[in-house]
Amino acid sequence: MQTWLMPQINLREGDVALVIEPNSGRGEWPLERILETSPGSDGFVSVARVKMDGREFTRPVNCLRLLEYHDKE
Repeated sequence: MQTWLMPQINLREGDVALVIEPNSGRGEWPLERILETSPGSDGFVSVARVKMDGREFTRPVNCLRLLEYHDKE
């Protein structure tokens, strides 16, 4: 089955994700904390504001791989 047809967990504030850097090896991808998410027209998260090394960036979710999710309950 195609991966985009399988249900995925939406990124949320507080989650920890790996950032896929095309110019870096897999062992060098940085970890970032999700600060804020923005949904697309389909209701799923399309971009996330993340914090790494004291700076904030906006990244598309296709460049993020969820490692640890933050359960708000």
